[in-house]
Amino acid sequence: MRATTSLPAKLERDLFAYVAAATAAGVGILASAEPSAAKVVYTKTHQVIDRRTAYPLDMDNNGKPEFILTQTATCFSYCYNMLEANGVNISDSVAHQSFLALALRRGVRIDSQLAFTYYATMAGVADTNNGTHPFGFWVNVKKRYLGLKFEINGQTHYGWARLNVDVNGRNITGTLTGYAYETIPDKPIIAGNRGSTTGQGPDAKPVGLGRLAFGASATRLQSAAKR
Repeated sequence: MRATTSLPAKLERDLFAYVAAATAAGVGILASAEPSAAKVVYTKTHQVIDRRTAYPLDMDNNGKPEFILTQTATCFSYCYNMLEANGVNISDSVAHQSFLALALRRGVRIDSQLAFTYYATMAGVADTNNGTHPFGFWVNVKKRYLGLKFEINGQTHYGWARLNVDVNGRNITGTLTGYAYETIPDKPIIAGNRGSTTGQGPDAKPVGLGRLAFGASATRLQSAAKR
């Protein structure tokens, strides 16, 4: 298990500053097509997202993505490398806690009881004077699920995307292995559900700077993940 490290206050201020700047950024607006007749549409894939790639996630496979999975690098007093999940439209959003994307386990219910934002960091690395510090709920996890909310013809739909994420030093590699959405508007979907009922999974847990930077608010993840 990776040990957490107490970090300078300046590092935490930088991270908050980055979140504020990113959430203020504009996003484009794309239209989506009619859903298929199936209740749950699942797409199997294998896409690697590293420093050289940005992957457009097209939930309903109509050629117009609702989300972008990408890596960004930015520097304040320290430099950061981050794997992010961003909505294309402000109504296309990711389940989060304090702008950190939740790494949900199989069986968690994805619906309006979760908090959603159109910008969320999955995993990041802060490169500081005293070494590298990983943060986020997606640090070194396998078969976890992004909770997703997006619109088709003005109606809300819920979905999930399954990824593995590896953090090694300054490098972050995400691998998207599948995604699905519920075609019935406003109907919840279960993480990992490809058309059959799944059981409730255990809670996700924050890692590294995610807990340090956001303090006690990160511990409220348990109540969100159980819904």
